[in-house]
Amino acid sequence: MPWPRVRRTGAALGLCAVLALAGCAEPEPDLGLQVASSSEGASDPAAGSGAPGQLGGDQEAFPVAPGAAQGDPAKCPVPEQGRTYRASELNAMMQLLRMPQWLAADVGASAPLADGRVAWIFGDTLRPQGYRPLVGDNSMAVSSSTCFSQVTVSGNAPLIDLHRSGQACWPMSIAALPVDGGDRLYVSCSRVQRLPGGLLDFTYLGASLAQLSVKPGKMPVLHSVTTLTPDSHDPTQINWGAALLPDAGYVYLYGSRQPTKATAKAVLVVRALAKDPTNRQFWQYFDGRGWSSDVGRAQEVLSASPGVSQAFSVQRIGAKYVLVSKRGGEFGHTIGVWTAPRPEGPWQHVSDTPYQYDDDSGFVTYQPLAHPELPLSNGKLLVSMSRNPKAFSDLLRDPRRGRPVFVEVPRP
Repeated sequence: MPWPRVRRTGAALGLCAVLALAGCAEPEPDLGLQVASSSEGASDPAAGSGAPGQLGGDQEAFPVAPGAAQGDPAKCPVPEQGRTYRASELNAMMQLLRMPQWLAADVGASAPLADGRVAWIFGDTLRPQGYRPLVGDNSMAVSSSTCFSQVTVSGNAPLIDLHRSGQACWPMSIAALPVDGGDRLYVSCSRVQRLPGGLLDFTYLGASLAQLSVKPGKMPVLHSVTTLTPDSHDPTQINWGAALLPDAGYVYLYGSRQPTKATAKAVLVVRALAKDPTNRQFWQYFDGRGWSSDVGRAQEVLSASPGVSQAFSVQRIGAKYVLVSKRGGEFGHTIGVWTAPRPEGPWQHVSDTPYQYDDDSGFVTYQPLAHPELPLSNGKLLVSMSRNPKAFSDLLRDPRRGRPVFVEVPRP
């Protein structure tokens, strides 16, 4: 969890996987963020019970964000129409957030829902004591303004469970399509095989797509998980679903591919019918001039030099299509923004915002994702970064250190 999910096939950096959560809450830590006072949040009366979803024993509970719901959307207010935000406000909210099966997580891709709420999908999720493993593969929440409700699950399984021994769904992107007053949600997953070397020892196998539905004011319900590409150990294979874009009757699945000896990824794109994006019989790949049913004709729409991260975001903002990623791959030094007149391009790089992967502060930051559905009062574009302490023990001492961080970049 403390490092970005780059494709690996061998033992990764050594990580001491501490499985006991002790002394989680400290005085407000120096996180380099604006953090609201803990007195602003309501205390959790159930904390200390030791049950799943709570902190056990004499551990102090993290404060709950004002009005935050514990998996119950009825406790969140109706979304405020026309509301604008500040990145500092959202960072304060994120630091106060407490959900029953969620202490920290990375990724945090989002999609606007028809009823004005926002669906969020998270990757590796640190859970309270009582869960095994302590870090789940994925989790989901729905927000209304700054009030979050978690999609809770029973038992120890993640929300999106591949039901394959040792394999995990690591979310990359989420898309929402309005259907009958509600929404159909698609979540793309990197399908990985965990290896015996620890949390960071894994190999990428292929892509899967989860389908959920959500009714107005209700929580998402998982219906299916479909294998998009078969298991393969080819390190140069295309990672379809690196970003999802619903647009004009199609779902565009962007793929990232890492050429041999490259450190960043190239981008390709395929479009699928929105009514059934899992049916590869109708997939059409962009071949540089038009759309072809032959995957062998697929051409890069962005090259690996300087390239992008393994996962990124693509959204339509006004009349433009906007791609946001670390420029130069996961370990790049800037948040890059590209625009195009069409989903397939041509893509033009329009801005860079400095943001180091490792700035020697004890944290690493990676995988920028745009959230245009949360407009900023200053007119800029909201972007989240996955952020984690280098030492897993630091994350266990204070999970607030491993939550997404919001930043502002120029709006194209």
